[in-house]
Amino acid sequence: DDPTRVRQSLEKSAHQLKSSVERTVQDGEQSISRLRAELSFYQSRLEEVERIATQDSVTGVANRCKAERRIQLRIERSCNLSIAIFDLDNFKQTNDLHGHPAGDALLRQFATELRSYFRPTDIVSRWGSDEFLVAVDCGAEEMRDRIEPVRKWVYGDYAIQADGKIHNVGLHASVGIASWRPGETAAELIARADAAM
Repeated sequence: DDPTRVRQSLEKSAHQLKSSVERTVQDGEQSISRLRAELSFYQSRLEEVERIATQDSVTGVANRCKAERRIQLRIERSCNLSIAIFDLDNFKQTNDLHGHPAGDALLRQFATELRSYFRPTDIVSRWGSDEFLVAVDCGAEEMRDRIEPVRKWVYGDYAIQADGKIHNVGLHASVGIASWRPGETAAELIARADAAM
């Protein structure tokens, strides 16, 4: 009945409602902030897992699984594709003479040199213990032309440390090259490069 009381009651209710809305908004912002932080954490973990799953742990280049997937993708798209398989000559002797840590250091150095020679879009991967595979979007002739300078750029003496001393180790590799033929599977392409080695 009293308009003043009604107004006061409405003002009090409006104030309570406004406070409630402000608390809800603040809680929502805090929840969103927490969710964003969690999302960022899980995203960085996912990226780390992806890196671990696709990168060779010793050399840092792509691992065999990643190389196989990327080769298969190029074949599915019928891309111009050539591969080269490098098999390090006499690598076992380095391990036997200087130990596995020195052998791992040699593999890392070779992988770094090989990766620096090729383009970022090319696939450089560790294929096996002392084998590396490179896949390039090009034909056979261009691949042969690109491989020839590798002998000057990547082959040669590498310095490794063993028993507290620096040793120079000459490193060379046998190479097999193959270019993809329409209708050929990735396994067939790789087998031809391996046989050419």
